[in-house]
Amino acid sequence: MKKTKLTEKPARVASPFDASVHKTELTVNQKLVEWINQIVKEKNLPIGLAEQETSGADRKQPDIIIFESPRSDNVLCVIELKPPYFDPIDHEELKKPAWEKAIRRKAKYYCTSNFKWLIWFNTEKTNRMESEDRQVVDKFNLSQIENLNSIEEGRYKNAIIKGLETFLYELSEVHTGIRPEPLHPIDEYLIFRLQEKIHRLAKHYRNIIRDTAHKDTKFFG
Repeated sequence: MKKTKLTEKPARVASPFDASVHKTELTVNQKLVEWINQIVKEKNLPIGLAEQETSGADRKQPDIIIFESPRSDNVLCVIELKPPYFDPIDHEELKKPAWEKAIRRKAKYYCTSNFKWLIWFNTEKTNRMESEDRQVVDKFNLSQIENLNSIEEGRYKNAIIKGLETFLYELSEVHTGIRPEPLHPIDEYLIFRLQEKIHRLAKHYRNIIRDTAHKDTKFFG
């Protein structure tokens, strides 16, 4: 078992032969595909539908891709997903893989998500190595979920669908030129990153304190 950066609990290294883990990941990713396509169809948005894990020439599979239009094979956006205990902008596990896949598929945008937040990036700005706050087009609060087995619970499902709807509206309007990419205050992204890290550290140490208090009677002495 190993610990990831700023996680509130150890991250179990999944065995490649563990079918239950693989099934869980495929299931929750497919839920997002279903909800994205439901929104695109019901709201008649001018972008294509989403697909799960379509393998490209690089043999690297993004969790979700969204096409530019219903009849286009061009990818507009790549979405990389990880469980809630990951930092939503973990560079090695989320951002870097999503960016590389977006470059390979010539996608204008890519997103990272831990089912709690969805962070939307501009691929070209990342290619130019602009500051990260300028690479981020926008960010969307999806839910407070901690365990993906609970994703069908109304409080999480409804919140995620609402966040996805806001994202897809913005994506479609920016893609079709109805509106420019949103501008944000310079310090907004920094504040967000600090708040996220504080939240994760607080949760991590709260669990340590709770466990120590139960095991060590002298802890409160």
